[in-house]
Amino acid sequence: MNKIRLTSPRFYAYLTSQFLGAANDNAFKMAIVALSMQLHSDEGTRSWFSNLATFVMPIPFLLFSPLAGYLADRFPKHRVLFWAKLPEIGAMALGIWGFMHQDLYFLLGVFFLMSAQSTFFSPAKYGLLPEVVEDKDLSMANGILHMTTNLAVLLGLAGGSILFHHFEGHPDRVAYVLTGVALIGTMMVLLVPRGREGNPSAPKTLNPLRSALDSLKEVRKIEGLAHVIGGIAYCNFLAAIFLTLLPIYGANILGMPERKAELMLAVLAVGVGLGAMLAGKLSRGKVELGL
Repeated sequence: MNKIRLTSPRFYAYLTSQFLGAANDNAFKMAIVALSMQLHSDEGTRSWFSNLATFVMPIPFLLFSPLAGYLADRFPKHRVLFWAKLPEIGAMALGIWGFMHQDLYFLLGVFFLMSAQSTFFSPAKYGLLPEVVEDKDLSMANGILHMTTNLAVLLGLAGGSILFHHFEGHPDRVAYVLTGVALIGTMMVLLVPRGREGNPSAPKTLNPLRSALDSLKEVRKIEGLAHVIGGIAYCNFLAAIFLTLLPIYGANILGMPERKAELMLAVLAVGVGLGAMLAGKLSRGKVELGL
């Protein structure tokens, strides 16, 4: 199997598809938060829906990650990406109804479905890179992937706010736009690099607890890897809280207009992008766990 360079159009298609997916998830989440802030004036209710949206997102990852990992090993990863991406269109279409009727709990249910879709997309997304990129380019490819992913998260949060206020009085139009983004992202998946054939003997563990224990055993075999995983998990934990509460803090504590408070998130994009690219550069052509 011929591996691709980082300048390949197929690599750009891969980056675009995952960028649009991450941006869509977070734009949808921010639109829910913006709708809750519009419908409820008291700080407690606003924080409740904002925190609930943050709580909903990781649940599918905890429940379905073992099955998602198995499918990514069992079948060609580029095919798994397509079939995992397809449900995003349906979830976004359901979001149209939810925003039209301003039903926050229904929208949180749709957000759960989107998070489930991301759960099945993620293992194939990360697992495909070592199969299609040369080893000497892998660290930089990871740096670019994390840069675009985090930029997508931040720009999605800002974009969700912008869309919601742009279509003020017609929140269902936000979901129409996001459905279009899901369609484009799905078409991009058709152009991603082709990975290896699947492994018919891939171990199948559907029990999340058993899968976690097996994974911990594997992690212990590589010196320093447990610290890296713990650091990443804790960083993501802090980021999830920070990104969710920042708009509410800006509006309720700093007294900023809601639109400007939510756009504070976009400022973080510059630092995230520079940090991810710098990590890829400092790795000097090898996988560097310390970074």
